[in-house]
Amino acid sequence: VLVDGNVDTKKITPTFGMNLRLEGIDIVESITEIDMLKGFTPILKTLVGTFTTKFDFSGDMTKDLLPILTTLDGSGLANIIQAKLEPAKMPLTNSLNNQLDIIDLNNFNLNDVKTTFEFENGNINVNPLSFEVEDIKVNLQGKHSLNNTMDYQIKLNLPAKYFGNKIGSQLAKLNKTSLDEMVVDLPLSITGKLTQPNININTQAAVQDLSNQIIKKQKGE
Repeated sequence: VLVDGNVDTKKITPTFGMNLRLEGIDIVESITEIDMLKGFTPILKTLVGTFTTKFDFSGDMTKDLLPILTTLDGSGLANIIQAKLEPAKMPLTNSLNNQLDIIDLNNFNLNDVKTTFEFENGNINVNPLSFEVEDIKVNLQGKHSLNNTMDYQIKLNLPAKYFGNKIGSQLAKLNKTSLDEMVVDLPLSITGKLTQPNININTQAAVQDLSNQIIKKQKGE
C-alpha cells in the first residue's frame, strides 16, 4: 500500500491531492480498512479475491478540511487479478442475478479484468471495457456518482445454448457445429441507486435476433 498526499490551506478554499496505490491485495480486507473504496468502486463489495488499483485525484475541501466530493478531479485504474462474484452481497448484483434467468452470476469468476475511470463533477466515469467470463463476452460503460446513483450500459455476447429455455425447440433443429458458432447480444441498462437499482434486460430483442439467425441458417442449408 502506497499513499501520498498534500493539503493546501493558504487559499480561501482549501485544496488537497492524493495518490493511492494498492498492489495485489485482498478485496474483502481492502474495502473493510479503506472506506473510500466503497464509494469509488462499489462493485468490490460483491467480490472475493485479489486486485490492484491506483487513484490520482485532487479537489476542494470544506473549512473543516473534509473533501468536497463534487469537486474531485483525476483518474484511476482497477485490475481484478482473480475474483469470484457473490451476487447476494449487494442489492444491485442480487437483483441482476434474479432477473437474468438464463445465466447464474454465482458461477462468474473474473480473471485479469482491467478498467480505467475518471472523476468529474462528483461522478466516476468508467471508460468502455471488454472482458470475458468463460464463454460470455461482456462490454460495459457508464458512470456512478459518489452518492450512489448510477447509469450503466452493458452488452452480453452469449452463445445460443444459454437460450435453451426460451427457444429450445428451435435450437434443437441446429447441428452441434451451428449451435456452438451462433451467438447473440443481450443488452442491459442499469440506472437508479445501488440500493434500489432499475434494471432493464431486453431479452425479447435477443430472442428475436437468435430466432432470425436460426431461420437464416436453415434457409442456407
